[in-house]
Amino acid sequence: MNLAGRPVPARRSGQATRARDARPGRLTVGRTCAGVALASATLAPRRRLRDSGFPATVTSRMRVSQQAAFILHARSYRETSLLIEAFTRDHGRVGLVARGVRRERSRLPRGLLQPLQPLLLDWIGQGELATLTAAEAAGGPLAVQGEALLAAMYVNELMLRLSARQDASPGAFAAYLECLTQLSGGIDLPWTLRRFERDLLAELGYGLALAQCADGTPVAVGRDYAYDPDSGPLPWCEPSPFVRVAGAALLALERDEPPVTEHLSQLRRMVRAVIRRHLGAELKSWTLVQRGARSPHPRR
Repeated sequence: MNLAGRPVPARRSGQATRARDARPGRLTVGRTCAGVALASATLAPRRRLRDSGFPATVTSRMRVSQQAAFILHARSYRETSLLIEAFTRDHGRVGLVARGVRRERSRLPRGLLQPLQPLLLDWIGQGELATLTAAEAAGGPLAVQGEALLAAMYVNELMLRLSARQDASPGAFAAYLECLTQLSGGIDLPWTLRRFERDLLAELGYGLALAQCADGTPVAVGRDYAYDPDSGPLPWCEPSPFVRVAGAALLALERDEPPVTEHLSQLRRMVRAVIRRHLGAELKSWTLVQRGARSPHPRR
């Protein structure tokens, strides 16, 4: 079962997935952010759409109130509005239009519609794009700076690119909230990111095979493996097109135990290969990370 008491999606590699709450260090969905509880959404039916631009088969709107959320991305829309991608606890990623928010006297608080700000959102609509009707802070903005800010930008881009709209995953929201909280506290950035990537992939149905090889044999601490993004670890044999990773690194990630620095670098390359396989493309934030690697700080 995951953090919300729901079954965890089976790993695509075929390896059995343990319950997400069996690992230590997991947040529950009911935890607070910045000292404020993130409230549940309430739903209510609405009247028939009149001129919303949605297909004629849609006959009612959905109203969502007080939904715990974070802004992943926002951009200008027409002269006075914003197009927002928000990640919510009970509705997954949603597309919202904040109409008139760029006007001088907007009823929506534009200053709150920023990444890293815990929010409670109201919206109304149906389909791919709904209308934001209210927003309030669910706590102070998370204080993320320097290397941690680059890491948070990566986390937001990963959520934006890897998740589907309106695919609810309270477990993924809990993992995201935990990751941002640790980043704001400056807690071991590389290990925080590896844990988040592992948990997010599992919640979205792309769970990493870490304890067993593709042929079902257990991963051994003293051996090296080639990690195939489609089937998992394979005994290392040169030449190989896959990332080389130590068995000890795989088992450390499986057991939620921080590995040595060298193994963290191997896990970073391995997870990037998996993400690249699912997206079919690179992430823009990886380029920023590579530029930041010129600094004396550890790479993510």
